[in-house]
Amino acid sequence: MIWGEARQPAAKARTMFRFYPKEERHFRGHKTSVHGKWIMHPSYIVGEEGPYFYSFGITHSNKKGKGHNNNLLAKNPELGRHENAYLRKQLVRDRKNKYTKRELEGFEMSEADDEYVTALLKKRR
Repeated sequence: MIWGEARQPAAKARTMFRFYPKEERHFRGHKTSVHGKWIMHPSYIVGEEGPYFYSFGITHSNKKGKGHNNNLLAKNPELGRHENAYLRKQLVRDRKNKYTKRELEGFEMSEADDEYVTALLKKRR
């Protein structure tokens, strides 16, 4: 490198990350530790990269923390439940072993809510 010459940034490694099309998106339980206990939260899996899944969490709370609003879903994705459900806007990347091995039965994302998820994913590309 010559003194005063601008340094070129290193090329980024190409990853095998991909978002799933709507037909391949599904629900799995996301295992998390809260106060020393392992609990399972439903998550909407939207992509994968090697040993990782990318997902959005489903919750019954309208806020995350102080000023972060969750998105109210048009329909509760858990079939047979009519309480309000919310989608967290933060995309989570976690190892596949932190999710249940099987997809959750009895969960289905409505078409309007799936369009919102697609819009969130387009923002992140």
